[in-house]
Amino acid sequence: MKISPVLTKKNYLFFLYAILMLISWVPTNSFAASHGLQISYGTGDPDHLKGYRLAIQQFWPWVGFAKSRLNLTGYWDLSYANWRTSPPLANQPRSISILAISPLIRLQSRENWLLSAQAYLELGIGASWLSNNHLGHRNLGGQFAFQDLIGLGLRWRKSTATTWSFSYHYLHYSNASLFPPNQGIDVKHLFTLGYEF
Repeated sequence: MKISPVLTKKNYLFFLYAILMLISWVPTNSFAASHGLQISYGTGDPDHLKGYRLAIQQFWPWVGFAKSRLNLTGYWDLSYANWRTSPPLANQPRSISILAISPLIRLQSRENWLLSAQAYLELGIGASWLSNNHLGHRNLGGQFAFQDLIGLGLRWRKSTATTWSFSYHYLHYSNASLFPPNQGIDVKHLFTLGYEF
């Protein structure tokens, strides 16, 4: 990911720090924490990338704006992903495995309104470890990368204890030019089925 003049390395790291500080604040009237499981399929770049992502979640024990139409909450996300490509040259790496951990902030509707579900928007920036520093024709610069995730989804609550969700995300891995050339990975279409309990 190339850093624009507006989003410098310093601003990027400050934004990550601000998210971590936000999640450390827990109101006294906190809600019970829950867990989640997700399975995803995605496609993107480079070289006709496709693959899957498995994740577990630990939801934070609080809800902001609990009585308003939109609630603010979030979770820790620990994931394993495997991406495969069809590079132009036979000797270029065809696959990569990625372990990542990230805090995600979620803004969601309190009541069902679209397809009898709660709609939500979420955003997260975390850290990831790559199994190698090349994928297809791209040089990723190193084995550390930030994981940027933004998406929207729907949640169907089946009971007070269980909820199903379906979401669409854009997922990006890059190191903010800490290790040039930083060509990055873009999962442009990530479809996820989730189960919260």
